[in-house]
Amino acid sequence: MTYSRDALKGRSVSELEMLTGYWRGVHGDDIFEEYWLPEARRNKACVFRWLKGQSIYIYEIVALVERNNEIHMLLRHFDRDFVASEDKDNPLDFVVTEMSSTQVALVDTHDPDGGYLQYDASEEGRLRFRAYGADGSVLFELQFEKIDKC
Repeated sequence: MTYSRDALKGRSVSELEMLTGYWRGVHGDDIFEEYWLPEARRNKACVFRWLKGQSIYIYEIVALVERNNEIHMLLRHFDRDFVASEDKDNPLDFVVTEMSSTQVALVDTHDPDGGYLQYDASEEGRLRFRAYGADGSVLFELQFEKIDKC
């Protein structure tokens, strides 16, 4: 996928079923989990948890919604005490700019030149999440394996 800054028009959240399921990754003592619910009424929801050592590092709640003929990913971060990082009326807002049957790319609607996020499910049973800088360099990557049971 290339780095497009323009919102992809006319697509549906139902096309992102590749994300659905329980995903788990391990890196050293860190464990990260992501659970994507199936699409319902043009929306998908996800909960994410990152454990560092013996404690919670961060939680995220994510929604993929159709709005203005675009797909938006709304995101909130919470600390171990479940205190939100973002203002209550202002979640992070990313818009889908590219999508295939195995990948999706999103840019921050408030900073479309600041890089992009990508989910990649091109390998069976694996999900990769990457954050890219504006120059295309990988800033951050998490790798998940699909788990059949929670």
